[in-house]
Amino acid sequence: LDWLVRELSMADGLEDLSVVRVVRALPRAHGPRAGDRPPAGTERVPVVTLEALAQGDDSALLLAAAEWVLVDDGLLADAAPYLPFNVRICRDVTQREVLSEDDAFLFRQARWAGGAPPLAQPVRDRGNELTNGTDLEKHEQKWLADHTWAGEVAWRLTREHELRWSKHHEERRKLGKGLRTLLPRAAGVEPAIADVRDIGLPSILEVLQKGIGADRARRSSALMLGIPPRILADRFESLSFQHRMHPTIADFARRMFYEGNALCDANTIASRDAALDWTFAPEDGARRVWLDVLGHERAGVNRAEIDVMCDVLSRFLAWAKEKGPPARGLPRRWEVACLCFYAKQEVAIRERLASFLAQRPRSRYETDLVEIVCGTVDRFQGREADLVLLSMRNTRRIGFLDSPNRLNVALTRARQQLYVIGNARYFGDCRVSELEELVRVTRLRKLPLSPRGKR
Repeated sequence: LDWLVRELSMADGLEDLSVVRVVRALPRAHGPRAGDRPPAGTERVPVVTLEALAQGDDSALLLAAAEWVLVDDGLLADAAPYLPFNVRICRDVTQREVLSEDDAFLFRQARWAGGAPPLAQPVRDRGNELTNGTDLEKHEQKWLADHTWAGEVAWRLTREHELRWSKHHEERRKLGKGLRTLLPRAAGVEPAIADVRDIGLPSILEVLQKGIGADRARRSSALMLGIPPRILADRFESLSFQHRMHPTIADFARRMFYEGNALCDANTIASRDAALDWTFAPEDGARRVWLDVLGHERAGVNRAEIDVMCDVLSRFLAWAKEKGPPARGLPRRWEVACLCFYAKQEVAIRERLASFLAQRPRSRYETDLVEIVCGTVDRFQGREADLVLLSMRNTRRIGFLDSPNRLNVALTRARQQLYVIGNARYFGDCRVSELEELVRVTRLRKLPLSPRGKR
């Protein structure tokens, strides 16, 4: 409780919270009475002794007005007769014989809780509607048991890192505010959090290029120590030219993520494409196509998008059979990547491809002329394929699709043709500029309704 008392005394926004601590006796430095000065940093939490409670001292009245009562370990049985009966105990105190189940305090508390009026306003959270204090307390305790402080800090730091180059400023502002709220005042963890943000999450190359944070720019780094600034600057090279993608596929990433300063088309692309003679799906009219699917995500899976993915794949297998092997040295098969952003969607794609191709479920499938790989965008980073089918999956929330780096990887894996499969109306008005622009500048193909009324 010592740390909790320090935090309550230092945290902002808790000035009006009435807190009292019950102790067996005051430390010798306090003197014999409850009114003596408490330790530095705990002034906002008055202390009441068991002796003062037993003698009916005026300080005992603090308990009647307190919103929080902190009882030191081992004192609950002695303090229970003096506690207000409408104080809720935050854990099961009948364990380890702290209090017996028929203790008078627990009886009074149960009687009070049973007669307490319902909440003035129901609390709704994740499908639950809570109308009384007891259910709300249990709901909060379950949430706290399932979520650690470290986990809550970690996912916010990770999301903040993913959005560091995003134009989605409002989301970054909310993440930063949430992180600041979670940081304790009594324990100085800010330097450790800054280490994770500035050094732990970025790659070594990014740390070298961007430094270790604007707030700590003067801090020396072993990565840079001893390298003259002129030589260090000469070692930073970005990929000015790309040799992988058809120009219309590279165009979006070049403009949106590199401001036209990288991914310029190499002069080898035209000759390579002429020799390969890519003629798949001329009816789609473009190398980057958005297939508009009115699907729905259920339990992490959007099956309508997987259906469309298999339809395109079926057309491609027929085309490859007629076209024959690619006119190049390696790879000797046509390569297809069925990608998504989430693991549950990947599993569903893998199972559907196994049924479609009459093979056992796996992440890689082969026919005589085609190799098909399915996986998440993150796992496919650094790889490429002739044809990429990208399932967006989400229809109710953006999730981490607003990460510029992740989106950049997803849209730059295709050599010859890219199909983005998703709900164009949803992403075209999702308030994430990169996604809205992707819908706007990509050839849109609305799919006809199926006999079951689904797209």
